[in-house]
Amino acid sequence: MLNFPLWLNDNAGIDLIRRLLVKSQTKRLGCLKSGAAGVKNHEWFAKINFQSLLDGTATPPIVPRMKDDLDTSNFYPIETDHHIVKYHPTGKSFEREWDREF
Repeated sequence: MLNFPLWLNDNAGIDLIRRLLVKSQTKRLGCLKSGAAGVKNHEWFAKINFQSLLDGTATPPIVPRMKDDLDTSNFYPIETDHHIVKYHPTGKSFEREWDREF
C-alpha cells in the first residue's frame, strides 16, 4: 500500500497517483477503454487546457526567477562528492539498441 505524507491534502492528486499505480493493467487508469482520455478527464486535470499545452501557449503556474541559465538556486541543495560512476557495458542487447531513436 502506498502511503502519502500527512501534510499532503490534495485528494484528487492522491487519487490520480493511486489509479495510475494500479498493478493490474486491466484496472489501471490510462489502460482502460478510454485510454489516455481517462487520465486527461480525471478531476486533477479539470483546469488544464490540453490544447494550450500542445500549442505551447499555456501559462505555467510557477515561473522561477533565474539569474542565468545555470542558476540552481530554485533547487534544494544536495551534498555530493561529484564522483562519477564509470559505466561498464554488460554486452546485453538493449545496450546496442537504446539510442537508436536519437
